[in-house]
Amino acid sequence: MKHYHLVSFSVVIFFLFQGVLLSQSKVEIPLLLNTQPQLAIVDDSAEIVKVVRPLPGFMDGYILESPKYETVVENTPKSTSFSGYSIISSDSYVIAFRSGFAVIDDVAADNLDLVVRILKESPNKNLLLSVFNEYMRNPLYKNRINAIKMYAKIEGISLDRIKFNYLEGKGIDNEIKLNFIE
Repeated sequence: MKHYHLVSFSVVIFFLFQGVLLSQSKVEIPLLLNTQPQLAIVDDSAEIVKVVRPLPGFMDGYILESPKYETVVENTPKSTSFSGYSIISSDSYVIAFRSGFAVIDDVAADNLDLVVRILKESPNKNLLLSVFNEYMRNPLYKNRINAIKMYAKIEGISLDRIKFNYLEGKGIDNEIKLNFIE
């Protein structure tokens, strides 16, 4: 019987110690993974350590339902040049993504907030999203384009004001270029 208490005591101390370590460098938070709410352990550098469990119903009432990523982009008319578009200024904005991800991070969100503000202040301006043609069949880039479009839609910008263009040549990986057009 004494052996059992020693084992129980050791297990309790182990879990208490683990809990202290967990509370100092890691935290459990709800987040969206592939559009599904999950409870995850995240370390202090914002890296996901472990997905604990799904959180069904956590985002009820907050999820923006949208068509499939591929469908939204496929239905967008594609042009091979700037004919028909009049670039308003030479200023362009670049939305950079982490390699392998289509998630809008804080820096990209700040840039998109500026773009959205300009679009709201100037109803005659539209937005041109440009990606180099070497990425046009890459589903990751289609998801990135859709992420930008959905961000603008959530912020109140009509998707009719967002145009899409493939550029010839090779570009920097993980970036989508934005310009204002008339």
